[in-house]
Order: sequence, then C-alpha cells, then structure tokens
Amino acid sequence: MEKYTRSKRGQATATKCSGSKLKVEHAPTAFSEAAGSQKSRNSNDTGVDTGSIALRVLECIVCFGPLLPPIYQCQNGHVACHPCYEKLRYICHTCKSLLSYTRNLALENVMESVMISCPHASFGCEETVAYIKQQEHAEKCTYAPSSCLFPDCNYAASFKELIIHATKKHHLPTLSFIDGSPFYEFLDFQSIFLIHHETNTCFLLRNSGEIASGRAFSVVSNRSCLRGTNWLYDLTLFDVLEFRLCDAPVEQLDNQSSPETILFVPQKYCTPLVDNLRICIRKIS
Repeated sequence: MEKYTRSKRGQATATKCSGSKLKVEHAPTAFSEAAGSQKSRNSNDTGVDTGSIALRVLECIVCFGPLLPPIYQCQNGHVACHPCYEKLRYICHTCKSLLSYTRNLALENVMESVMISCPHASFGCEETVAYIKQQEHAEKCTYAPSSCLFPDCNYAASFKELIIHATKKHHLPTLSFIDGSPFYEFLDFQSIFLIHHETNTCFLLRNSGEIASGRAFSVVSNRSCLRGTNWLYDLTLFDVLEFRLCDAPVEQLDNQSSPETILFVPQKYCTPLVDNLRICIRKIS
C-alpha cells in the first residue's frame, strides 16, 4: 500500500486503497496548473512509503481534461482520450502520425483506478469519486456552492453559509421542511427561505402582495440550488372558498413565471392572520 502526500501547489495527494484503487486528493487548482512530477520515498513509523504525483500526467494532451477510456495511442506512444480521438480523425495531435486502433490498456486501468476527493471538499463534501467522473459528481454534489435566490444579489457560497446570508443580508425567515410533508403559513409574509436539509436544497416561498386585486403565491429556486433535480409543489388556501394549485413545477428565478405555477387569491380572501395556506413540496427526480 502506498500513500502519496501533497508537497507542492497543484500536486495530488493520494492513498492506495484496497482493491488496487488509488485515492487522490488534489489541490484546488486547475489540472493544467499542476506543476511537475516529483516522487520521493521516505520511511515512517507505519512502514508506508510516501511521495507525490502531478495530476497533469493524467490529462489528455488535446483537451486537458481527464483521459477518458478507451484511450488510444499513435505509433510513437502519444495518447488521446476517446472524445478527442474521434475529433482528431485518427491523426495524432503531437506528431501528426496515424492514430491506430491500439488501446493503451495499462493506462486505462490506471485511469479507472484513480479516486479523488470531491472538488467541493472545502464546502464539506467527504466523498471520493472516480477521477474520470469527477465532473459528473460535481454537477450533482449537494455541497456545491449555491447562488443567492435574489436575482439582483451575486452572493454564492456553501449551503450553510447561504442560509446565514439569507437571514442576515435579506432578513428572511427560514423554515425547514420534509419532502412530501405539508406545512402551513400565515399570509402576512413576503418571502420565506425554505430549506430541505436532506438534499441541501433551498427554495423561496414568495407572496406577491403588491398586486392590487389579490396575492400571487409561488415557490421558486435557481439552477445552482436545484443542481439538475426536479421538484413539484402544491399550494392550497382554505377560507370561505378553496383555492388550490397542484403539481406545479418549481421554476427557476431567471424564468418568467407562468400562470400554471402561481396560486392567485383575490384580496378579500387574504386576511393577514389566516394561517390556512398549505404548502407541500416534493422531489420527483
């Protein structure tokens, strides 16, 4: 078992795990900024050798992204990832010789074995993911920094810090909810910051009370908070009459809300102390 530790900016930290897996933790720099490869062996109390490896040796020389298998090489040994191999039309990017159908199986095994820490580790994610699938994980990682739900605010931070920002900067009340479980609110609010802790997702329950003829209630979020997930919500107001909005998709703040995603209630039914606004939000994918 070998343990690699970081010694320079841009270099990787790695531990060889069970099953011949290489766990790599990288510095928060671009792959192309990783400097030089250096390896040193030192004995320690546990008898484990330590050293370092630069992540740039795992990059495609064409796109500078991870070498995605299947990996092909030319007669001179230059390699290209599979997407680039097809774009190059079988001509080597380095020496212009013919890229053969020969696959570099040894390098493919290395690439499939390398595990790295999540790019959002500094925001709290403790998962290790395959190096060649890090982008796929990063796009759906619940610890990815999220943007503020107010369109005119450029603040972006971790999920926990975004909650603090919402309360201190925008003076919003916060409310945690359970997926699929209804909760109730009075009608004297303007906006409420809704929090789903299980998925680190946040929403904004809006009450457009400035409409003279009534009020428009809706639930919105943004792209960075939703991270590709889809949610539906139901709004129901019980009074003399019942006003109901069912299975409305949570829309992004940069999209113009459609009538199908807004519950409109005439002003005469919007008594401030009525607590009959029922909200239910649920994840569908």
